[in-house]
Amino acid sequence: MHKAISLSAEMAEIRNAVEGARFLADELATGGMEDRKRELQAPLTISAILVLVELRLHQVERVLRGEDDPLLLWAPHNDVSPIQAEDEEHDLVLRSWSEPGEDEEPSPRKMSSKSSVQGTPRRTGPSPKASPDQPEEGGAQPSTTEPKS
Repeated sequence: MHKAISLSAEMAEIRNAVEGARFLADELATGGMEDRKRELQAPLTISAILVLVELRLHQVERVLRGEDDPLLLWAPHNDVSPIQAEDEEHDLVLRSWSEPGEDEEPSPRKMSSKSSVQGTPRRTGPSPKASPDQPEEGGAQPSTTEPKS
């Protein structure tokens, strides 16, 4: 059976990690650490939490773009049963492309024909045009005039 992943639960877990890092930073800044050892470990712990958050957000981004199978995001904290997923109106539910344990990579055609985000159409059109203030990628920068003194 394919896995179903709750995007709301994933975002809540990431938010909890950021709150934990903020709590540690606050304790460190206000001198609230219980002992010197914890005080010395706090910056490394905060950094480790933020690296994990950064990597997890990058993985979510790749899944939402259709570059990776949502199965890579699956964890106990974001697991929903496929039956629950159908009843969930206020959550984006991602469905795996393959069965857990399958080793074969989906073909590019299979990947492009499947939307892993339930209820959200995939964007297939060209990228939005740059605004007049912002040049398109690879374009020349707009000229600036500096005030004369």
